[in-house]
Amino acid sequence: MSKRRTRGLQPCEILHVDTVSSQDFFKKLRASPADKKECQGLLLAMFSNCCKQFGGTVSKNWLGDGGHAFFPVTTRAGNSIDAARAFIAGIPILAQQTATILDSGVKADEARRRFRIKAHFGNIYAHDDPYVASAHPHHLDAFLKNEKEFAPIPDELFITD
Repeated sequence: MSKRRTRGLQPCEILHVDTVSSQDFFKKLRASPADKKECQGLLLAMFSNCCKQFGGTVSKNWLGDGGHAFFPVTTRAGNSIDAARAFIAGIPILAQQTATILDSGVKADEARRRFRIKAHFGNIYAHDDPYVASAHPHHLDAFLKNEKEFAPIPDELFITD
């Protein structure tokens, strides 16, 4: 039996990660387009695993160097924070995997990406497709587009009030 998502306006936590200066990072390491794609796939897989572990659903709008996930707040709040903690704890592993892919003498500390990480609470309109959602701009669009304002220090979790 398939689990169908509730459709309509729902209270949700939103977790967003964005790579700091992604283009500069890959340019500095002389990554080929294929290597960059594989490294971005690692990031998506890690973020997805962290989110799924705590009941989150990653949006289809993943852009390669960042994206967001929704955590419906039906029985428990704080799942996005737990997912963010798991993500932050996994950054050293991601760096080692990235260094392995680049495989040109790059060390893990050189292959360590930095991320802007933030969590937000908002009312999200859920569609039948669990990966698509919409909301009032201040609940979603402004939050996603202003990562430097909401998360000024990389690799720290910022929670909106």
